[in-house]
Amino acid sequence: MFEKVVDTTNSKEAWKILEKSLKGIDQMKKIRLQPLRGDFKALKMKDSESVSDYCSKVKTIVDQMKRYRDEIEDVLVEEKIIRFLTHKFNYVVCVIEEAKYFDSMSIEELEGSLQAQEERMKKGKKESLEQVLKIKASLKDDRGFNSQNICGREQGRRRKCGRDY
Repeated sequence: MFEKVVDTTNSKEAWKILEKSLKGIDQMKKIRLQPLRGDFKALKMKDSESVSDYCSKVKTIVDQMKRYRDEIEDVLVEEKIIRFLTHKFNYVVCVIEEAKYFDSMSIEELEGSLQAQEERMKKGKKESLEQVLKIKASLKDDRGFNSQNICGREQGRRRKCGRDY
């Protein structure tokens, strides 16, 4: 900036040069903010994405917007996070909204709460998978016993059906 006004002879001339420069900077900020606002608006959590990754994306875009002096409120960021979570978080969103403490939560508290819930869901899913695998293994064992081709009437003696006496 100094280089632009160093050759001026009076303050009025220097002021005009600075004013023009600042208008150009403001215009540049607006131009750079447009795609960031579009990215912010279009951002949604993917089914394969973790809460941490999604919140990180949102906060990265918000930080870039704030770098250009965009006045985005934390409430808008929190609403963005909550509104565009995947469907598996619907009941969590309902609880947070019904508890009426959404307005007093910080972005970090919201993210922490959602991450804790995500961990509970993963744990429940893992336990369910273990149960399914146990049932599948027991069914496989049962089928192995029944697949010996034992005749219905002769189960007590374990005589096989067919010609192999």
